Amino acid sequence: MLAEPQGFNLESNGVFYNCSICHASISGETGWWDLNGEKCLSCQNAVQSGIVPSYVCTDRESWYSTYELINKFKITSSTISVLIREGKLKSRKIKAVSGPTSFEIFLKQENEILNNYSRH
Repeated sequence: MLAEPQGFNLESNGVFYNCSICHASISGETGWWDLNGEKCLSCQNAVQSGIVPSYVCTDRESWYSTYELINKFKITSSTISVLIREGKLKSRKIKAVSGPTSFEIFLKQENEILNNYSRH
């Protein structure tokens, strides 16, 4: 049994990690570790609150980032916004610990519309 089943802040020993979701550089008080891996505090809060399912931490093939929609699918950011507003595309918004959205993901299982876009 784990001593800290909910996880813990990363050690402040000068070692840096990347968040398993948004890939932000994290260490010490800016990072969290649990059985889903290392995460920034924003992504940890999103997983803990259920905004983002925990499997996205370990199954990178289960979702797309906004960057991927723009670069792989050639969908413009304005088209992404329109598709979200129209309910044709569902995003999961990860809020910064303080401030606006810091990262947005699109679960493949929730966005079958992306199967209609060809990758370039």
